[in-house]
Amino acid sequence: MASLLPFLLLSLILQSISVVAQTKSTIATGDSFTAQTNNSTWLLSPSGDFAFGFLPIKDTDLFLLSIWYAKISEKTIVWYANGDSPAPKGSKVELNVNDGLVLTSPNGDGLWNTTALIRGGVFRGVFNDTGNFVLQDGDFSSQWETFKFPSDTLLPSQVVEKGGKLSSRLKETNFSKGRCVEEMEQEDEEKAILTDWAYDCYNEGAVDALVEGDNEALDDKEKLEKLVMIAIWCVQEDPYLRPTMRKVLHMLEGTVDVQVPPYPSPISIQYSLN
Repeated sequence: MASLLPFLLLSLILQSISVVAQTKSTIATGDSFTAQTNNSTWLLSPSGDFAFGFLPIKDTDLFLLSIWYAKISEKTIVWYANGDSPAPKGSKVELNVNDGLVLTSPNGDGLWNTTALIRGGVFRGVFNDTGNFVLQDGDFSSQWETFKFPSDTLLPSQVVEKGGKLSSRLKETNFSKGRCVEEMEQEDEEKAILTDWAYDCYNEGAVDALVEGDNEALDDKEKLEKLVMIAIWCVQEDPYLRPTMRKVLHMLEGTVDVQVPPYPSPISIQYSLN
């Protein structure tokens, strides 16, 4: 029996190392991560709700540098970098002082970077529980963050500032920019137009208008309607009505029913779909 003790201790140590590795939420300059099929996650938020790394694009040998919900079986992407330039297997993302995040192909071709947006040296990257990945300088001030450069999704605590853009993807599995681009450059009341139109599409049973031309999304209209309902809850103007991240995960998993959402803004403008 005594001879098993060293083996058991070694097993516990290895498990502890594994847990630490799986919950890594910060990176330093010089850290890098490579796209490969056997390991997609580079970072986890401290709660484990979100993952950051490379996800394989369905029916291709290409990868997307992205953030997704980590606790549900169907990996729901909430942010992505290189939709117009998917990364081949073996591509690498690296954090460096002058450029921030740099994504290159196996032969060294540049696919995506944050270089033009960095105004000072980058010291580290921090992935937090809201799903926001932040590049910080030596004073821990933000140099760049995913929340300020959304792709096609807004998370519950995310606010798009004036000049920010949301772009639809071309199709459910094609992450190139689609036809719908919304730029936030108007006053608060006018900013509600897109959200209210989305609500009206849902309310009138016309959610297909939100994904016009995307046959993949239209194949499962019940799932599409559920995602639209969750999205409407997440963009409620009253922050007290927005669900917590944990509840969003439960709704996506189906362990919590998605209730009928109210109009997202106190002053709502209704539009006819005819």
